[in-house]
Amino acid sequence: MVEKEAERKPSAPIKGVSGPPWNTLENKLRNKTPILVYHKTGIKFDWSGTWNTASQFNLHMKYLHAMGYKTCALKEAIAGHQSKRLAITFDDAYESVYTLAYPIMKKFGLRGTVFVITGYVGRKNSWDVNLGFRRWGHMSWDQIREMANDGFEFGSHTESHSDLTRLAPDVARRELSSSKAALEANLDRPCRYLSYPFGRTNPAVKHLVEAAGYEAAFTIAADKYRDVMEVGRMGVYVTDLLFDLKAKLGLFGSIIGNAERGKGRFINFFSNGTTIVNRLRRSKGWKMS
Repeated sequence: MVEKEAERKPSAPIKGVSGPPWNTLENKLRNKTPILVYHKTGIKFDWSGTWNTASQFNLHMKYLHAMGYKTCALKEAIAGHQSKRLAITFDDAYESVYTLAYPIMKKFGLRGTVFVITGYVGRKNSWDVNLGFRRWGHMSWDQIREMANDGFEFGSHTESHSDLTRLAPDVARRELSSSKAALEANLDRPCRYLSYPFGRTNPAVKHLVEAAGYEAAFTIAADKYRDVMEVGRMGVYVTDLLFDLKAKLGLFGSIIGNAERGKGRFINFFSNGTTIVNRLRRSKGWKMS
């Protein structure tokens, strides 16, 4: 398993961005551009907590537009703070991103980045363990291509959404390379970014990610910005009111911002159930259809 510390050189700066080495404290403090992450949108209930109602998502985008916020590419977000700029990302590439989030964002002139589980494109999310035993569909390649041609970025969320820190190195390497290759083949453009499944990584995994040719990788822990291969984001969930969104944008200072980070870590903690059950599935040879 990829759990052991790996010796490695510091990550190189992302292409087109100048500045100090990415693993320095100076650059960690310099990165202030908010990066938000959504998952499912437009549903009425899901036990995971990682979802948003249609009215809630519309309110968030309407607020950003009204306050003059502009979305930026991930390369710009990593480069450092820009006033009234943020990056919006979506993990898992659920079909609701296409059917609901996409038209709402277009209405307000916003764009974002979607991280795709390439082995589940056009399929249900059987990789996920849901207490209500409900299944949600993922975007198709046609939907992905349409959004890509309309200014959205697409990155890898691996092939099967497995916890990379729990995989043998050769298996993790295959997850990273196959998903990257699938996106590049279907979109005819480079796949530069990775979002870690469950937000989990370690030095050995980051080494594999860098070796696979990714320029940056993103986690969910918003208080982490150790280097370009571990960039934190703020999760936005059904429990978040407009006040919470403002806090995630850094409008209320560090104390309330830290409370939002703690809430995000608490919600993400429950994804442990999926990793445990999926490890049992693999050990028993059970099929995840």
